[in-house]
Amino acid sequence: NQFDTVLETFSLCVFSDPRGVLQEMRRVLKPGGRLLILENARANNALLGMYQDATANLLAKYGGKACVWNLDVAGFIRDAGFTIVETREYAGGLFRAFEAVK
Repeated sequence: NQFDTVLETFSLCVFSDPRGVLQEMRRVLKPGGRLLILENARANNALLGMYQDATANLLAKYGGKACVWNLDVAGFIRDAGFTIVETREYAGGLFRAFEAVK
């Protein structure tokens, strides 16, 4: 209950417990506070999404700086208790920006 806004950019993918990280972000936000995220996400394109699923763990381990790049970020945000108010997709959905509120 201390901050009006929490900003996260391209780091959620490296945590072993993204839901827990988002829950902590929610804990420190004031009621009605905003969460702004720009993050890697699973692509909407079926073939690209399957490629991400097949390679995410391997690339995270051997060259992706531990980033798992096929996350269901929207699902994690909702699971942490936020309400998503806006989503924008970039590069075919490989990157997504979210605005959510506590």
